[in-house]
Amino acid sequence: MNQKLLSLQTLPLVDGGQVEKKFNEHLAMLAKDCIDRPLIGKVRKLTIHVELTPFVTEGGVCDDVQVDFEVLFKRPSDRARPYLMRSTNKGGLRFQPESPLAPDAEQED
Repeated sequence: MNQKLLSLQTLPLVDGGQVEKKFNEHLAMLAKDCIDRPLIGKVRKLTIHVELTPFVTEGGVCDDVQVDFEVLFKRPSDRARPYLMRSTNKGGLRFQPESPLAPDAEQED
């Protein structure tokens, strides 16, 4: 079996290409989010998180290292516009779908 030295160039070989695949999928999703929601000027983030855990022998020597990979992304949350709603005596909330800030507005037919 031909061993490879871990680097950015060999990362696509890890886990049958799953790290690279997830990175590319999330990158496309975040780029599309920028196009779909350009007025939300917040940053979209994409990170490959790599954790290294040493395996130490009884003699205190580290010959092996466990390496874990995680592809993380963050984008602005999806939010609806705010609605002002009128509370009822029974604990309900009434609103006008066409007038988000005017719960008592008359509805036109």
